[in-house]
Amino acid sequence: MAYWGVSFCSGSNYNKTWALFDDNDRVNAIRQCYIFSQEALKRAKQNNSSSSLLTTPEWEQALIAALAKRFPDDDPNKDLVACNRAYGEAMREVYRSFGREDFNIITLFADALMNVTPRKLYDASTGLPIASSHVFEVKELLEQALKMPGVEQHPGPAHMYIHLMEMSATPEVALPAAEMIREMFRDT
Repeated sequence: MAYWGVSFCSGSNYNKTWALFDDNDRVNAIRQCYIFSQEALKRAKQNNSSSSLLTTPEWEQALIAALAKRFPDDDPNKDLVACNRAYGEAMREVYRSFGREDFNIITLFADALMNVTPRKLYDASTGLPIASSHVFEVKELLEQALKMPGVEQHPGPAHMYIHLMEMSATPEVALPAAEMIREMFRDT
């Protein structure tokens, strides 16, 4: 999973979309994301071979395969929106198969859907939802997660909910999520 993590963290995210990468950084990031996602796929396959003492759990294999959809090659000129869309759809399947009660998978699924149209979930001038985005699905997903037992011990759903609502007409609805995170990480 370490290779998956490097691949995941080396690419764009909700705060730094591909548009904010300069050409050189984008080329290098896409190459690194591809190389590490392929290494994760290879190692998961090796771990599950009959000669290996290690096995990669199915949910990890699913996360690795989903991320490989986001980085199918190292071509920096590919349609990155289409790749984010493919990753979002793959994460939907990971969520359906393994994540309905897993805060990590819920967070990754919400993140994947939000990154299909990053910073374009709401109309910038009105704060109203953009129906062509995944805003309604993500809102329902995260609001359900924020009601689940144990969520107060996991910052992921609250963090994503804050990002989801920050550009809406009602960002204040995310204040309880912000408070939840504050309680988790009080200064000691």
